[in-house]
Amino acid sequence: MVKVREDKILVAIVHFFDVKMTNEAIYSIKNGTLVPKIAVVCKSNETKNFSQRDLIFIEDNENKGYAARLNKAGRYALQNHYDYAIFANNDIKVNRDTIAKMYTFIKANPNTIVAPLILYENGRIQSSGIRFNLLTGRNINLYHNCDVKSINERIIIPDAVTGTFFMVKTSVFKSIKFDEDYDFYFEDVSFCLGASESGIRPIVLREATIVHKTSQSIKMLPIRQISEMVTKNHIKTINKHFGITGGSFPITVPIILSIAYNVLYFLLKTNNKKGEALKGVISGAIKGIGEILK
Repeated sequence: MVKVREDKILVAIVHFFDVKMTNEAIYSIKNGTLVPKIAVVCKSNETKNFSQRDLIFIEDNENKGYAARLNKAGRYALQNHYDYAIFANNDIKVNRDTIAKMYTFIKANPNTIVAPLILYENGRIQSSGIRFNLLTGRNINLYHNCDVKSINERIIIPDAVTGTFFMVKTSVFKSIKFDEDYDFYFEDVSFCLGASESGIRPIVLREATIVHKTSQSIKMLPIRQISEMVTKNHIKTINKHFGITGGSFPITVPIILSIAYNVLYFLLKTNNKKGEALKGVISGAIKGIGEILK
């Protein structure tokens, strides 16, 4: 009788800023019904902050951004012969059977990127996947702020899943990488759009859930930096996947609309420092268009 090797699964938590939050994410994973190996992607001088046994540390002292850390984790998983990798923010709490349900699904459907429902701390839906609007380039979180009971389908098929928590076959990283020109925001959408072009479909499982603590890491950045990154990466994603250099979709109208949308979004969402937010949008627009014209 031939003994079948058990699949190796790695959860890579991208650590930024808050050690307590990362530790809470680790504990929630270790409390699950299926407990994979856990790696923390962090600076070398931060490893001493984590006391749990059996942790793997993937050291990153360059700090080139979220996408670069995801790629470093993906390379580690490939080099160490893991079959599946889960990429996770540090500001999450994973429900006990979530990883087991994701693994069961992807084992039967290997050409997928599998994500859970992302919930707010009050239990309402933060995201059940992303619909990427081709006209404006905006991310629309499906079923946002709805009750979980409002979703009838067991499997949701979006254009992309958020980078908060998702599972993929490690072999995907032989051909698809995260674009490291993204410095937060839209790197997950771009990855999923590229994967779909290669026949790897993003899906969300209704029965698998995690709680996301409302992007705590990114809140520590100045509003001008956030609005600049969002606008620049917004324009980049439109052009990369649907624009002049990446396809036939006309680029001028979507870019103009995306800039206008970001101006409106940050003016409405920012209680103070509206001027700083607007400067960030303008700077991001200049940088985004400049990259297209290179």
